[in-house]
Amino acid sequence: MCHGMTDRETVEEQRERLRGEVSERVSKVKETTSEPNIFSDEELGAILTEIPVQTSINEGSATVLREHLSHILPDIEHDQKNPNKLSRRDIEAILAGLDGEEVIPNERQLFVYTSTGRAARVPISDLQIQHRSGKGKPTFEFGDEEEPITSLVINPRDNLYAFTDRGEIYRTDAHKIPILTEKQLPSPVSDIFGFESDEFLQTAISCTELENHDYVVLATCNGYIKRTPTTDFKNIQSTGIKAIGLGEQDELRDAELSAEGDQILMSTDDGRTIRFPDREVRSMGRTAKGVMGIEVDNDSSVAALNVINSDQKNHVMAITANGYGKRTPLEEYRSQTRNGRGLKDIKTGERNGPVVDIETPSPESKYITVTKNGRTIYTKTSEVSIVGRNTKGVEIIDLRLSDEVSALSTINK
Repeated sequence: MCHGMTDRETVEEQRERLRGEVSERVSKVKETTSEPNIFSDEELGAILTEIPVQTSINEGSATVLREHLSHILPDIEHDQKNPNKLSRRDIEAILAGLDGEEVIPNERQLFVYTSTGRAARVPISDLQIQHRSGKGKPTFEFGDEEEPITSLVINPRDNLYAFTDRGEIYRTDAHKIPILTEKQLPSPVSDIFGFESDEFLQTAISCTELENHDYVVLATCNGYIKRTPTTDFKNIQSTGIKAIGLGEQDELRDAELSAEGDQILMSTDDGRTIRFPDREVRSMGRTAKGVMGIEVDNDSSVAALNVINSDQKNHVMAITANGYGKRTPLEEYRSQTRNGRGLKDIKTGERNGPVVDIETPSPESKYITVTKNGRTIYTKTSEVSIVGRNTKGVEIIDLRLSDEVSALSTINK
């Protein structure tokens, strides 16, 4: 008998039958018990081991094992209150997973969120490596007056933590973001995240669990910065929780994960970057406004936040709206005191336009730019020239009329 639902069976009979099917596939699972939908920690670990995917864990508490199963199988919820209790749907998902079916892929994908509140993800393997200064490839279809706000390289098995313009944080499973199909517009995702009707995603973090890291660092458009322990975000509700207090006419701009002793880079859209040690930003709670990190002129805004550790030998890579960019050695940005104007990084002006984003890629990494008309260029970082600060850079993408760069993502090895 197949493991689909039948009208002739009672709910209890369905549970017993499904458990029997699992026990036939996984030797450590008992065939019959008084509560067929309750699985021991050992049984959950054995099930995880038998699913034909690479996993980093196969034993531990039920909560840990259940969480790991939820990152592999799309129909299993991460139930922290009753991790040993599996519904009929959960068990059916396990049986499909044992057959290698409906398993969430373990691969890098590009997540894009747009100005109309829609999002999509596309496997990086679907993108073709190109040379710098090419015209790129049409990848996304956008509607009228719609353009990408942010892009991010994610793993669909991760949690996706979304930070909004209002300073709220939401959490969802990354695989719940609709995958892009050819000639299809991105899909609305406000229901997936629980956003208010006039609330928009500004940036996001993709990781297994926030609490595996020390801090969340947040930067606002007006130059404020704060550092909050990840333990303060362990109970994220479906309606979101406050991540930062915002001043009048200010919005959240960017978010990064950090560890004690890291260094912080803040960059503005008029081409300035400041570097300072994280100790200059004391740890503070979720509702705190933060402290001033970089001086921002009236006609400019913070464009990006980056966190770097003391051992990194990466470059600072800038890209502008008109498709120009450059890499500069990190050591050219001397450490300063926060709340300064920083150093001139890249010239903006008529040729380049404003800075869209700053990343700190390794020499072996790759990057993806996304334009407002939906074109992408996927290129090796090594193709971008290494030059000093306060220079114009080189052409990154050959933009067509009325197009401009909207987002940049890097893929480090």
